[in-house]
Amino acid sequence: MLISIAMATYNGAKYLPDQLESFANQRVLPQELVVCDDRSTDNTMSVLQSFRRHAPFDVRIIPNERRLGYSANFEKALNSCSGEIIFISDQDDVWLPKKTASVLGALAQCKAMVVLNDQEITDANLTRTGRTIMGNTRTLGFKETWISAGCCTAVRREFLELLNPFPNHLLAYDAWIHKVAVELGTRQVVPEVHQLYRRHSSNTSAPLATTFSIPNRVSAFMHFGLRDVSDGWDVEVQISRELTQRLRERAGTLNRFDLHHAGRAAIRKEEEFVEALTHRRSFLKQGRIHRFGPLLRFFLRGGYVQFSGVRSAAKDLLRPSVRTDRPSEP
Repeated sequence: MLISIAMATYNGAKYLPDQLESFANQRVLPQELVVCDDRSTDNTMSVLQSFRRHAPFDVRIIPNERRLGYSANFEKALNSCSGEIIFISDQDDVWLPKKTASVLGALAQCKAMVVLNDQEITDANLTRTGRTIMGNTRTLGFKETWISAGCCTAVRREFLELLNPFPNHLLAYDAWIHKVAVELGTRQVVPEVHQLYRRHSSNTSAPLATTFSIPNRVSAFMHFGLRDVSDGWDVEVQISRELTQRLRERAGTLNRFDLHHAGRAAIRKEEEFVEALTHRRSFLKQGRIHRFGPLLRFFLRGGYVQFSGVRSAAKDLLRPSVRTDRPSEP
């Protein structure tokens, strides 16, 4: 089984050497490392070229002719790989030696197209905290389906037939990978920690689940609940429609992957999701007092099953009214 690592770099020279050496220290080595550099202006290219000279596997460095941006750069790296299994890597983490072996073992025992492993959060100097992404996510009250960390992801190359082209205008590349995999029931979670996630001032993102301290559910509720969600919900509707259209157009691919029934179920679920979200949005056009009755009836009919049940209903009671000077759907 051919193994590739897909890496996207941009001005990552400071922490890149540690990550590259962790690839070379894997108990099961990849056959290739494919790096797409998004026109770095620091010493990233020099670091990559130096590593290539002594790496125990092939290293292909692809400099972009123009800036692509974070997600499009990863999409290019993924599609430039030749391996049957593609591990995705950020430029500033460190893999533990058993990562590739463990993930490959999981893939050998199931038909999942995507595998997600856990990671431990560290500071910029790799000081370990004992906090993990999956642990923090559970503490916040979210399910593992909420996690879409590209740096913890391995994907079968054939799955790109469904993923391409990535709708990078709607969501991040890794969110798309995991959205499709989760909805089709073809994602396997490896709960063990297989890498160190380095928190530093230049991280591309810093979600609540990557905090050093124990996450606070009240803070999460305030962050995700008490705000105008109009724009976010519009995007979610667009994502659902994109996925529904993609699954309909790629019926032949789903058949080859033995995911035909899963595809039908996913289409139904996405259509129900859009309908339910439309109802929720209609409640928010009313003041908090007037929305209580229709919201309660919707809840009793099972309308919040697609979401987080009582918690989502409580958020909808407390959220501000949505703006009425804009279309309700994209």
